[in-house]
Amino acid sequence: MAATLLLSIVSCKPTFDAAQVLQSDENRKELYKNIVSDPVKFSEFLEIVNNDKNARSCRKFYFSSYFNQIEASGVHSARF
Repeated sequence: MAATLLLSIVSCKPTFDAAQVLQSDENRKELYKNIVSDPVKFSEFLEIVNNDKNARSCRKFYFSSYFNQIEASGVHSARF
């Protein structure tokens, strides 16, 4: 009886399809908020980015765009 109960609990485990979850803008934004609000998760995310070739090229594009925006707005980092 206990084995049957254990088997039924294990077999009812829901499946997780990340691609399907990320299709929703709301889900994706919530996931991003969750990652950036937790330093451990954010560090894990950055580690994955640093180890992924496609992510590295996206990161270069992002930072290039970011620095162009900073220069265009006239904001410069403080010098000490």
